[in-house]
Order: sequence, then C-alpha cells, then structure tokens
Amino acid sequence: MAQIEKQQLDKIQNLRRAYATAKLRIAEIEIEKQGLFIDLASIAGKIAEEENAIKAEFGSDAVIDLKTGEVTNANS
Repeated sequence: MAQIEKQQLDKIQNLRRAYATAKLRIAEIEIEKQGLFIDLASIAGKIAEEENAIKAEFGSDAVIDLKTGEVTNANS
C-alpha cells in the first residue's frame, strides 16, 4: 500500500488544523457580531425614547446641541 511521507502528512495535518481554527474564529466573530447588532438595536431604541421624551417636553421641533445641552427650535 502506498503512503505519503511523514513530512507531507505533518504538513497537511497542520494546514487542516489551521483551516479549522480559522473557520472557528470566523464563527465566533459572527456570533459576536450578531450580539453587537442586538446591542445597537437596543441602544437605538433607548435613543428614540429619550428623543421622544425631549420632544414631549420641548416640542417636536426641538434641536439639542449635544455639546452644551442647549435646546433651540429648528425653525429659529
């Protein structure tokens, strides 16, 4: 029966391991990415809630300077 050399076997085994490791890392990154998308959606929802509360207090045309907190009207 024919057989490859030990050096060839070691090389292909190492390459297969590296390939499997890279695939696993990609899967882990994708899982983390999905979690970040969920976080972003949650944060966007909280931003909308805060903006709605500010609009309720200061009017729907309120513009907030995020550096100073000053509130002005968009039409001003």
